[in-house]
Amino acid sequence: MRITGDEDSKKFEDDIEIPDAEDVELAPKKPVGEVVRSDDEIPFSKGYEPETLPKIDMPDLPEDAVSVSAQVLSEVPTLTELMPLAEIDESDDEDPIQAPTLSLAAPDEELQIQADVQVRSAEADKRAEIRQARMGKLSGQISSLNDKLDRLANSSKIKV
Repeated sequence: MRITGDEDSKKFEDDIEIPDAEDVELAPKKPVGEVVRSDDEIPFSKGYEPETLPKIDMPDLPEDAVSVSAQVLSEVPTLTELMPLAEIDESDDEDPIQAPTLSLAAPDEELQIQADVQVRSAEADKRAEIRQARMGKLSGQISSLNDKLDRLANSSKIKV
């Protein structure tokens, strides 16, 4: 199957082998509830040649802290290997899902909130009155300016 018609795709076209459906071996189906785990140890294999990597020099770094091989790092135990799994104590009578809840008397927050709302609504009313007064004053000024413009337009007309 060719994706593009360029030279690179033609070059690799012969190298790709697509197996037939009969040749492919599928893993057997597992029951729905079964958990699949792999206990097989995978052997360590180098993904690169350490000699080919560039050497990075760090100033003021002790010589023994410069590098550790991947093989040595793979042998360092992880935290899950060092710490045992926590054991569940089933002797407790408490159901962790239905943990007991403490009932505390709620402070009078609702009264405080209502008082704050009333103060804010009073401030809003004052602001609305101030805005209405300003709008009325501006409307009057606009009307007087329109009248002056009309008079100026009438006086500037040339009478024939």
